[in-house]
Amino acid sequence: MTSPPSDTQVREPLNAEAIAACAVSLADAGGLETVSMRRIADSLGVSAMALYRHVESREALLLAMASRVGRRSALFPEPP
Repeated sequence: MTSPPSDTQVREPLNAEAIAACAVSLADAGGLETVSMRRIADSLGVSAMALYRHVESREALLLAMASRVGRRSALFPEPP
């Protein structure tokens, strides 16, 4: 078996969890207003339309982001 050429980027399969994770990362870096489907797609190396195969709408994305942040907060609660 041969390995892919060095200029070929190997990425994780696109799914709703990867999209939400990327969106949360963008929001962490620049605020929620910086999150757009185009920016997420650019970050993941796909077209913006490809995202809609996994996330039904921007509203669905925001819910997935909130769920992800909620899980993160539950795993790492703030110290008393």
